[in-house]
Amino acid sequence: MKSPSCGFFLAECDHSIDTIYQSALSKAYSGDGSGVEVINYSLSNLELKYYEKQEIDSSFIDPNGTKVSQRLVKFLSYNVSLTKIEPGILLEVTPLPRSIKGFIDLLLSSSSKITVKKSKFSILELYDNFITNYSIKNLAVKELDVFDIPINTNTFAAISMKSSSDAYIEFTEKYKSNLFSIKRIKMEVFNSGERKMWEVYSTGKLIGCENLVKSVKELIVKKEIWPF
Repeated sequence: MKSPSCGFFLAECDHSIDTIYQSALSKAYSGDGSGVEVINYSLSNLELKYYEKQEIDSSFIDPNGTKVSQRLVKFLSYNVSLTKIEPGILLEVTPLPRSIKGFIDLLLSSSSKITVKKSKFSILELYDNFITNYSIKNLAVKELDVFDIPINTNTFAAISMKSSSDAYIEFTEKYKSNLFSIKRIKMEVFNSGERKMWEVYSTGKLIGCENLVKSVKELIVKKEIWPF
C-alpha cells in the first residue's frame, strides 16, 4: 500500500501549545461537522486528529432527461502534530491537505493576524543532510527529476533519471555544472536493518515511512534546514 503524503506548515503566531490544547478540548469532534480529537499532549508538542466535513453540490441528467441535483457529504481526517518553535507553531500534517485554512480557522484563529507558510525544500540541502546523518546507512538515489539544467546561455533542459545504483551520482558525473534544481528525489534507504523508499518533492511533499518525516522534522526544529 502506498504511503500517504505528508507536509509541514509554519503558523507565525504567539500561541502556546497549552492555548491550542485548550482550544482543541472546546472544539472536540462530535461525529458531525469539523472538529478535533486529542491524541497526545505535552507542553512542547500536541498531536491531534482533525476531521473536516465537506459538502459538494453536484447534478446529473437521469435517463428521462431530468436534471437531478444532489449534495454529497464526505468527511476527511488528518493527523496533525504541532510543535512550538520560533517564530510560531510547526505543523506536520498527514495526508498533505490542499488547504490548511479550515484547521487554522478552527484552532488558531484570534484577533491577531496569523501568517501560514507551506514548506518548500531545497532537495540538495536535504540530501546533503541525509548522507551525513549517522543513523542513515547505504542511501541510494533511485529516481531523480532535475530541471533548469543549462545547455547554453538561453537554453535549459529538464531530465528524469532512474538507476539501479545511484541516479544522483550518475547525473553529476554526466553534467558537471552545479547550476541545476531538483524537483523530486526518490531514495532507497537501509535504516535499522530495514529497506525503505523515501520520496521528497521540492514543493514540500514527503512520501515514505515515519523515519523520513521524523528526520526532516528534526532538521527543521534544529534549524539545520529552514524550508519556510
